[in-house]
Amino acid sequence: MGDLDPASEEAPESEWYPWADLRGESWGKARFKVEIVVPRLLAGCRLRLIPVLGGRNLVSFDGNPPEELPQVVGIDTPVLESGSSLTIAIESREGWMSPENPAPARLDCDRCRLLRGLYQEISFILSLHRIEEARREVIEDCLSSFLSCVNQEALSRGDVGGFLSSLREARRSLGELDPVLKKYELHIVPHSHVDLAWGWTYEQTKRMMRTIFDRATDLMERYPEYTFAQDQPPTYSHLEGSELWNRISSYVEEGRIDPCGAMYSEPETNMPCGESLIRQVVLAKRYFSERFGVEPLGCWNLDSFSGHSFTLPQILKKCGVRYYTFANWGNLVPDVEFWWEGPDGSRVLAYHLPCHYDSAQLMEQDKILRSYAGYASRSSFKRFMLLDGDDLTPPSEASVEGVSWFNDLGCAPRIFFSTSRRFFEDLEGEDLGGIPVFRGELPQTLDPGGKNNVGCYTTHAESKTRNRRCECLLLTAERFGSVAALTGYEYPKLELKRAWERVLLNQMHDILPGTAIAEAYDEAHRRYDWAEDAASRAIDDSLKAISCSIDTNGPGIPIVVFNPLSWERTDLAEVVVTLEQSYRGYPRLLDSEGQEVECQIIEDTRGTYDKTNRNLRFIFLAESVPSLGYRTYHLQLGERPEARDHAKLDEGTMFLENEFLRAGIDTRTGLLESLEADGEQFLDSPGRGLLVHRIADRGDAWHTDTDRSVELTEAESVELVESGPVRKTIRVRRRSGGTRMVQDISVIRGVPRLNCRVAMDCSELDVMFKLGVKPDLGDYATTYEIPFASLERDAQLDRPAQNWTDLSDERRGLSLINDGRYAYDVEDGALRITLLRNVRGHLSSGGTDTGHHETSVALHPHHGNWESAVVRQGLEFNNPLIAHVDSVHEGVLPGSFSFLSLGAPSAVVSCLKLHEDSGDLVLRVYETEGSEIEDIGLSSEIEWDGVEEIDMCERTRIDSRPERLSPREIKTLRIRSPSLRPLAQ
Repeated sequence: MGDLDPASEEAPESEWYPWADLRGESWGKARFKVEIVVPRLLAGCRLRLIPVLGGRNLVSFDGNPPEELPQVVGIDTPVLESGSSLTIAIESREGWMSPENPAPARLDCDRCRLLRGLYQEISFILSLHRIEEARREVIEDCLSSFLSCVNQEALSRGDVGGFLSSLREARRSLGELDPVLKKYELHIVPHSHVDLAWGWTYEQTKRMMRTIFDRATDLMERYPEYTFAQDQPPTYSHLEGSELWNRISSYVEEGRIDPCGAMYSEPETNMPCGESLIRQVVLAKRYFSERFGVEPLGCWNLDSFSGHSFTLPQILKKCGVRYYTFANWGNLVPDVEFWWEGPDGSRVLAYHLPCHYDSAQLMEQDKILRSYAGYASRSSFKRFMLLDGDDLTPPSEASVEGVSWFNDLGCAPRIFFSTSRRFFEDLEGEDLGGIPVFRGELPQTLDPGGKNNVGCYTTHAESKTRNRRCECLLLTAERFGSVAALTGYEYPKLELKRAWERVLLNQMHDILPGTAIAEAYDEAHRRYDWAEDAASRAIDDSLKAISCSIDTNGPGIPIVVFNPLSWERTDLAEVVVTLEQSYRGYPRLLDSEGQEVECQIIEDTRGTYDKTNRNLRFIFLAESVPSLGYRTYHLQLGERPEARDHAKLDEGTMFLENEFLRAGIDTRTGLLESLEADGEQFLDSPGRGLLVHRIADRGDAWHTDTDRSVELTEAESVELVESGPVRKTIRVRRRSGGTRMVQDISVIRGVPRLNCRVAMDCSELDVMFKLGVKPDLGDYATTYEIPFASLERDAQLDRPAQNWTDLSDERRGLSLINDGRYAYDVEDGALRITLLRNVRGHLSSGGTDTGHHETSVALHPHHGNWESAVVRQGLEFNNPLIAHVDSVHEGVLPGSFSFLSLGAPSAVVSCLKLHEDSGDLVLRVYETEGSEIEDIGLSSEIEWDGVEEIDMCERTRIDSRPERLSPREIKTLRIRSPSLRPLAQ
């Protein structure tokens, strides 16, 4: 400590920080200085200087020799003289300061406490005056009585002691309002809002959580009334087996540590698919139940600044969650308590924190005053839950001191430590029948500063693409793993669970939205790598197990094409096969009826005639592949078929067409000139399709801040790069500033979509790129797919969608489908998707999306409204057919087979998986159009002892008709004692 010298003359003025400049920071060495002028009321007393920053600290008063500044107890200042100034200088080593601390130290004395307490009592009374109109006259009389007792003349003549004595006497008169204020209960819930990654990595979070839990349990040992709330299993799991874990477990058992949140990672809820949201709840509830024997009854999603999905109420209710606590930064919801209703009519009790998740923050006591006023003016009741803590704020003795302080006031609400569980159990004792009902999503497009929060739907685009890919792979692995388990395959339950955990952690509200530091994405991509590898292995192993039971006899190499979706479909299949010592011959494919199927070679690595194997990649149209099933083909080699020209050129326009649509591409601009389906033109005017907009964006990871927009109407080149019997592709190359772009525009025979693969290399900052299409429609509605449902919106800003967004009038429409880009807007009748935005990352001068990116979109013109066909097109685009190369062998399964299908067009299988606690199967289905389905038409080659509805946590039977779906309903079915019929015969 000897080298610390805050009074050193060697320190130039530029090295001193203003009193509060390093809030939320840490440092190796820092100097703070402040000058205060002594008011008359403090003349003749000493102040106690108490540090509220970490580290080793020295203090100097008015340039005198430095003294050690002890933590917690602090040090006294010299005696103060009225009107004089006092300079306080602090030097700190290896220190830090919470973002919520107003200064590195606080000043206190008996007079300060008197004045502060009086100020707080009067603040509570003035709030009461605004809230309780019927008591205003009584309150005004009480305040008048108080003022009449204050000897203001004593202060005027410099009699400070006389003035303070009159204040103490006058203060007693306020006590008659204490019984009124005591009818208000403030449940103080200490917590630390832990972002699993944000301005730090998850590895750093784990170290900080050890400190947080250590401090919380230390306070619990010393103060029996102290409680602590912490959600998210990843904040606990790394501590398992430690002595600290044992302390945590004992306090959970006592009910003083509350595992309060029924979600795995406080996720963003618009971009994860519906099945991910269910797994968020299920994995969190099971974790806390298995580790501590308690299940959260409520869900905390305190910081989801991008909004809250419309379908959450149904998911929460069917998972046994009764309450949803959230903080909506823009305060778009006026009420504190309300019933939140989902599209199917399910309701949960929502609790809106109008003063955010640091509403108590007892290290800054005046927040209690503001929060009391904010809650009391909006709440239907007189009991409120206020959270004490903020981003990684460690538990502090200041919380205990603060609650004790408020309880010692002569006129204040009832304030005490509590838990989320206790608060809601008390709240349920109130009459909740009269609180408002809110039906709809809880959008968040304005934060307190007026910024829009919509940039996060695109920032760090690769993490979003990988989220979609992992979701699709894991659901496919579960479906085929479940079927394979009926053939004797060992379902990889633990591996898939671990993969889900990694994906769910990445869906946390700062990681998936793209608002964390760059190092956090290094971690996130390693988790994606692990999950992709695990899911891919599970898919490969399960398809091998199923294929072993298929009779693959036939001429040539068997190619089994699997369909992971719950309806029969025709789509592109891609095959990669190694042919031993085969350097001649063109692939000739036969279907299960012996009919030849046209192929198109994509890549052919021919070996020499005597040694090297040949690696062949080709595509073909797999027609009528059964629902959640497969179809078998056989590969032979033959003569190359006669080449055909499948792209037509007509006066500067190149046409791509198939059975469903005809697209014209301008050979100079590369823009879509026309888009016809069933002989009708769907494009508003030439050049308004697949048009890229370059937009200046000076926003940040959260918010867009756009002005100039330029349409990219020039192409470096437009060329036909594929013209085969299966797929035809036109490649368009563009350059704009420091960004290169390649668009591969394709049609596939037999598929009613115009695909566009976009590759971008971006080396410039503060830029956004959108791709749009303007259809020729009348009065249209804009419909966005959301988890398990769809929603019409009228929004100019980017809004999130799952697989697609659609513009439709009464007669027809056009859908724009994506494979992992979530942000759409509509401008002047043009539907646009944001391809990329490259802005400065959080705590970084570098770009969030500098470098190479690839994504795919598709246009789907249709007659009638969007409904079932568009839902299916979006799922097909994201879940391609899977081609498995097999060998010739006997089997009990035929060459073409469906394991399970649904007859109702608007019923969709969300998942088929192994039951969490048995060998039964779990089938989850949902309704997509808002229509009632009397019978979903479940048809299966799986035999069972019974089918029943269960809750989403797979524990409780629900008395219902399992075959029936209400509008927008999600239903989880348990298939008991399943077996595969062909194997059982």
